Amino acid sequence: MGGRGGARLPRGRTEEARPARRPWLAPDAAVERLDGLDVAWLRAHGVRGLIVDLDNTLTDWNEPELPAESRAWLARLREAGLRVCLLSNNRSGRVLAIARAEGLAGGVANAAKPWPGGFRRALACLGLDAGEVAVVGDQLFTDVLGGRLAGCLTVWVRPRSPREFLGTRLLRRLEALWLARLRRLGQLPAPGRPAESPGGPAESPGRPAESPGGGGIRSQPDSQAEGPR
Repeated sequence: MGGRGGARLPRGRTEEARPARRPWLAPDAAVERLDGLDVAWLRAHGVRGLIVDLDNTLTDWNEPELPAESRAWLARLREAGLRVCLLSNNRSGRVLAIARAEGLAGGVANAAKPWPGGFRRALACLGLDAGEVAVVGDQLFTDVLGGRLAGCLTVWVRPRSPREFLGTRLLRRLEALWLARLRRLGQLPAPGRPAESPGGPAESPGRPAESPGGGGIRSQPDSQAEGPR
């Protein structure tokens, strides 16, 4: 029997038996807020360090300091012995100043996410392998895609604010369509629930979310957004 595009399947295997691949824009987990990303869940996945986006993930776009809730979340990570490196497409002075103020392992600015160079620099900053690191951010096309290409666990967090860079606001329209598709496929899981993959197991350079945790997710309006990283 022929498969998609005329490709042949092994004898005795039907089209329905072909495993479905998890989309490259599908994160391993999704949370409403950073405090929904549980330290125990990260440890259960072998995570020893995190690469974290700045704008609209830790703070509102272009703000010079972090809000109290983000600082408290980073403090919990440090107390748990997890290393954190900021990774942003934003300017270096602000990124490095925030990293120093929060006692983080470092910060990588002008990262050109999702291209791999910035992620490699962040991994070097952490001194860890990709399989030991989770990438956390609010954009599918920069944070999630780049993290998956780097081979890391990926966590999508709902954007903090609709105020952001013009180019990001335009990209959010396409992102909203992908978010809706991922929900239909059951591939936008909260920590603790594995992503469903109709037709077979998911393929990912990272690892599926399937350990205890918390932080459910609701549907996201099309208008939400994020700024340059």
